[in-house]
Amino acid sequence: MANESGAVKRVMFDGGYATFSDAGKGSSVQPYKFGGKELDAMYGLNIYDFHARTQTPDLARFTRPDPLAEKTPHLSPYLFCANDPVNKTDPTGMEVWFNDFMYTPGCEYFGDDDFVRRSVQAMNIVYQSGGDKLIDDLVASESKYSYVPGEGEKSFTLGENYGNTTTTIGKELGRDTFISAIVHESMHVGQFLNGQGGRAIFNEVEAYAFTAIISLNSFQALGMDGFNTNVQTENRYGKSFKILQNGYNSESFTDAMFLFKRESKANNTGIYTAYPFMPNNRNLLHDNTNSMLLKYSP
Repeated sequence: MANESGAVKRVMFDGGYATFSDAGKGSSVQPYKFGGKELDAMYGLNIYDFHARTQTPDLARFTRPDPLAEKTPHLSPYLFCANDPVNKTDPTGMEVWFNDFMYTPGCEYFGDDDFVRRSVQAMNIVYQSGGDKLIDDLVASESKYSYVPGEGEKSFTLGENYGNTTTTIGKELGRDTFISAIVHESMHVGQFLNGQGGRAIFNEVEAYAFTAIISLNSFQALGMDGFNTNVQTENRYGKSFKILQNGYNSESFTDAMFLFKRESKANNTGIYTAYPFMPNNRNLLHDNTNSMLLKYSP
C-alpha cells in the first residue's frame, strides 16, 4: 500500500483482521488497511469503516447487528463475511447498481452514460423526498439490485426473494415520469427484499400509492406544479387512493385493492387484469391490510 506521498507502506495483519505493523495514528500513515477499508485509529478506537456498519478488528465482529439478519437466521448477526473471510468478501455492503455504476445516497455521477446520470439524479431526489427508508434498506442489503435501461417507456421489475433483482426503466420517459418510474419500481424491489415479490394487485396498489406520495413531495421540492397521479378522483377507487396519499388507511387500502382492476386508469389497457389479488406469501382474508406503506412511507 502507498501513503499519501506515494511511498509504499507495508501493512501486516495478525491471524485475524488486526494490524501489528503500520498501525500508527499519524497523518502520514496509510489509513486504508484490511479489505481496503479505512481504519479509524484515533483515540484508540481501532475500528474499520465498512460503510453499512463499522467493524472491530480485535474481535473480528461488527459493532452492531446486520440490519437484515433475518435473511440468515443460522448465522450470528455480528459475523464478518459469514465468518469465512478467505472465500467471501464484503467490499461495501451496498448493492444498488445503475448499469455498472454502484449507487450510494447523495453520490454524483460524472461519466457519459445518460441513463446512469438520470438514474442517479432521480434516486437522489427520491431519497430526499421521503424515500430514504426504502433506499437505505436496498443499499444495506447483501443482495444485488440492478437498474438497467429499456427501450420505449415501459418499466418493470423482475427478481426473486432475497436474491438478485433486475429493474428495467424506460429510456424514453420524460423527467417527471422517469422519477415516478424509479419510485414505483424501487418499491417493487423493496417488496422482493421483504419476501413479498411477484405480480399481485396488492403489490401494485402499494407501489402506485408510494409513487404518488414520493413523486408529489419531489415535484413540490423542485418547484413543479400540476403533478398528476393518473387517478380518476371521482370514482370510489380514486377516493380511496387519495386517502392513501396522505397516510396508510387499512379500509382505503382494501377498497383500492379490490377496485384497482375495474376503476384505475393504470389498468385501462388491461395489463393487470390477470394478476392475482395477493402475493404468494399473503393470505387474502387475514393479511390484506398490513401494507409496506407503513414501513416505507415518510
